[in-house]
Amino acid sequence: MFSRVEHALQRDFIISSSFQDIMDGQKNYKRISIIFLLQFMRLVLILHSVIIAFIDDNSPWQFYVLNYIHGFGVFGRILAGEYMCGLGLCFLHSCTFFFFEWKAKLTPLTDLRDMFSRLKNPSQEEVKQFTFLLRLVPYIGLLSFLAVALPMTSLNAVGAVVTGYRFHGMMFVLYCSPLLIIFSIIAHYSTTVWIHVHLIIAQSTMYFKIRLNRVDKKLKEIALNRRLSDGDKKEKNTPRESYFIDDVVLDLHRTLNELDQHNQVIKHFLRDQLYVMSGVFIAFFFFLLGDHAWYFRVFVLATMVMITVINAVSFINAAQLYIRILNMAKPLHSCQCIAAQNQRLELIPTAPSTSQGIRLSMVSDLLVLKSKFQVLRMIQRVSSPHLRLGYTVGNGESFSDDTAAAYVSSIFGNTLMFLNAIH
Repeated sequence: MFSRVEHALQRDFIISSSFQDIMDGQKNYKRISIIFLLQFMRLVLILHSVIIAFIDDNSPWQFYVLNYIHGFGVFGRILAGEYMCGLGLCFLHSCTFFFFEWKAKLTPLTDLRDMFSRLKNPSQEEVKQFTFLLRLVPYIGLLSFLAVALPMTSLNAVGAVVTGYRFHGMMFVLYCSPLLIIFSIIAHYSTTVWIHVHLIIAQSTMYFKIRLNRVDKKLKEIALNRRLSDGDKKEKNTPRESYFIDDVVLDLHRTLNELDQHNQVIKHFLRDQLYVMSGVFIAFFFFLLGDHAWYFRVFVLATMVMITVINAVSFINAAQLYIRILNMAKPLHSCQCIAAQNQRLELIPTAPSTSQGIRLSMVSDLLVLKSKFQVLRMIQRVSSPHLRLGYTVGNGESFSDDTAAAYVSSIFGNTLMFLNAIH
C-alpha cells in the first residue's frame, strides 16, 4: 500500500523523488524541471485570470490576452476570480511541497512507513483508521480529472466558442486551443495538489489521535489500578509500575516531538488556505455589494460555502487535536498525584534505621521526584500555547483577537477599494 501511495504521489508530481531519496537528500532534477514548468504555466494562468478579471469589456486586450470567457459577461469575471484564487492557493501549496522536499523535511509523507511501525500491535480498528485515506491516494488523479479538469475545460471551450461568435470570429477558438490545453493540464494538476493537501492533514491528525488515545488509555489504567490497589499493597510491584509511568510519559514526549515535525509542514498549508480564503471572501462581498443580478450572487455564495466547508474540515481537525493535547494535562496531573502518594506509602521500608533501609528510602524519594518532574514537565508542554497543530502567527504565537480583527478588516477594506475602483 505504501508503495502505491509513493508511486501515485510521483505520478501526480506532488513529489519528485521516492520517500527514501527525499530523506537521503537525493534530487531527481528531471522531475524537478517538470514541476517548475507546471508551476510556470500555473503562474501564467494566474496572471491571465487577473487581467481578464479587471480589464475593460471594450478594450482590445480582450483579444490580445485570449479572454475565452469574455462572451459570458459578468459570469466570466466570476470564473476569472475563482481561477485566480484557486490557482493561487495551489501555487502556494506546490511551493510548500517543493521547499520541504528540498530540505528533506516532508515528514507527513516520508515517515508513513515509520508512523505505521510505531503503532505497535495495532488493533483492526486502528489499522482501518490509519489506512483509510491512504487507499484513496491512487485514485485522486482520476477523480480530479473527471470532477474538475474535464468540466472546467469544457466550460472554457464553450466560452471560447461564444466569445468568438459574438466578438472576434470563429478563428478565435483556434487561437485559444493551446491555452485551453494548458488550462486542462494545470486544472488537473492543481486539483490533485489541493486534494492531497487535505488528505495529508487528515492523515496526520488521524495518526496523532490514535497515539493520544493510547496514551490516554494507559494513563487512565494506571490511575484506576492504583486506586483499586491502594488497600492491597502486597500484590503491587511499584518499581515496575513506576517505570511503566515513565514509559507512558516518554511515549507522549515522542508523540509531541513528531507533532512538531508534522506541524512544520501543516501550518504552512493551513496558512495558505487562510490567506486565499480572504480573497474568496473579498470576491463574495464584491459581488454581494455590487450592482449584479441575484443569480450571480447565488453562484458566488455557493462557491464560497463549498470552499469554506472543505477548508474548515482541515482547520477543525487541527483544532480538535490541539484541544485533545490540552486535555491531556488533567489525566497527567491525576496520575502524578496518585503515583507520588502510593510510591511513598509502598517504598519506605519498615526499618529505616538500617543502611539498606536508608538506601531504599533515598531511592523511593528519587523515584518520586523523578516521576513528578517528568509528569509536570509534560503537563507544562501540553499546556504550552506554542504547541499547536495548525495556524500560528509569527514565531508560534496564538491567533489572537487583534489578529482576527485585522484579518476581517483587510477583507472589507479590499472589498471597498475594488468597489470604488469599479464605480
